[in-house]
Amino acid sequence: MASLVEKNQSLTENYSGEEEQIPYRQIVKQCRATPDAIAIMYKDENITYKELDNISNRIANYLKSQGVKRGSLVGIMVLPGPMMLFGMIGIMKAGAAYVPVDPSYPTERVQYILNNSGIEILLAEHGLKTSLEQLIKEDSVIKALMYLDYGTPLDSIYNYKQILKEQWMAAHDGELEVINSPDDLMTVLYTSGSTGNPKGVMLGHRGYMNRLKWHQDTFKLKPGERVAQKTSCCFDISVWELFWPLMYGGIVCPVSKEIVKNPWSLGKWLIDTKINIMHFVPSLFGEFVNALEDDDYNFKDLRWLIFSGEALPMATIQKWIDKHGLSIGLANLYGPTEASIDVTCHIIDKRPGTNGENSIPIGRPIDNVFIKNLDENMKELPDGEMGELWIGGVQLSSGYMNNRQKTEEAFKPNPFKDVPGDYLYRTGDLTSRRPDGSYEYHGRKDNQVKIRGFRVELGEIEAVLGTHPCVNETAVIAVDYIQGQKQLFAWVSGNKVDDSELKKCISKKLPY
Repeated sequence: MASLVEKNQSLTENYSGEEEQIPYRQIVKQCRATPDAIAIMYKDENITYKELDNISNRIANYLKSQGVKRGSLVGIMVLPGPMMLFGMIGIMKAGAAYVPVDPSYPTERVQYILNNSGIEILLAEHGLKTSLEQLIKEDSVIKALMYLDYGTPLDSIYNYKQILKEQWMAAHDGELEVINSPDDLMTVLYTSGSTGNPKGVMLGHRGYMNRLKWHQDTFKLKPGERVAQKTSCCFDISVWELFWPLMYGGIVCPVSKEIVKNPWSLGKWLIDTKINIMHFVPSLFGEFVNALEDDDYNFKDLRWLIFSGEALPMATIQKWIDKHGLSIGLANLYGPTEASIDVTCHIIDKRPGTNGENSIPIGRPIDNVFIKNLDENMKELPDGEMGELWIGGVQLSSGYMNNRQKTEEAFKPNPFKDVPGDYLYRTGDLTSRRPDGSYEYHGRKDNQVKIRGFRVELGEIEAVLGTHPCVNETAVIAVDYIQGQKQLFAWVSGNKVDDSELKKCISKKLPY
């Protein structure tokens, strides 16, 4: 009898340990610890941790009543704000993984994402009725549309279920049984693809937990601190902007695209909202710094600025430091979506260029991530030599959704005994290793570029342009037009056609 009790106790302890590798479980724990604290601030709305917990529980319980289970994929298409977090956390509590869809995406792109992932339930809001009407047709895979806000159903002749807020709000708000393991999918994020269609990167709880725990160990969020949330839910940076603050007692502060696009509005919002931690794509930060160069903005509450998504120009950081000093922490991060956001970090603790360097490094590997700089034969290169960056360790994706060919091209068997795991991911990024163990970024070896932080396959644009009946051949390149910023140019040959018609053609499939 004693041995059986010990065995059960051991199983319980192991299960508890496994739970700690699941990010949303840490959020549940925080909800219990600080139920009355503010979790989300958006415009004039303040949501407490208790409200977040109860509402996401109702969503999860209702989803389970509709057949959602461990391993299910559930779509979510909402604007930034509390509903986004209610929905995402509710989906994960039900045991499923969330598939985010940016409402600004063209209808054909959204339809491809839903079809490729097999989404049957889509969480949405009434403010997107026009997009939803275009999206859900007779042959749509969507079987149910679940609204996260109050309103009336769409007028539709098609056979799908519409779930109003009154229905799911009647569900039980009690805690749900934990049915996930750390290796289950947490999300599927769709990135640009070279064939004209996006690729769905499948990412698990364990990898993101490693990344988010490292984030807390490095930036040490304090309870009540405010984190800006400005990144599209389809972009990997949104994962830490949304979930990291809630795991450690912080406040998520979503901001609209209209404010982000205006440097002066963004500066005022940062001050008025008393933001403590903010992420910038380097090109956007460059515009922000240049626009505010002659203005006297005092960001007294700001504690960290975090950069990632593209190469960080040294001149921009020099200009910032010359005006604001080093009292606000500056960190340059690097990583692909396929490795759970970021895999290296460099803390900028002095004005770059003082020792004669002409670039800012992407830094050293973070905890439990392994980096290799390899030649074409997968042989490790000595310090200073340029090669391709390969990644191993706990944060790796399990591949691309329903795309075995692309998965096998990007994820190769791991030949290194000092790197755990069966596979390495080849990034296509050119890097060199410094003697101090940090890495320099030297650009891409293929046709992929970063435009304002978004990963763009030039081949995807070429493929879509090539579908126009007047186009015989096309070539797309990215041209530097301001330091650190790129603009896309397309050359086409064939029968004469107006530029506006070509733009209309590609706008049906590609994000603006």
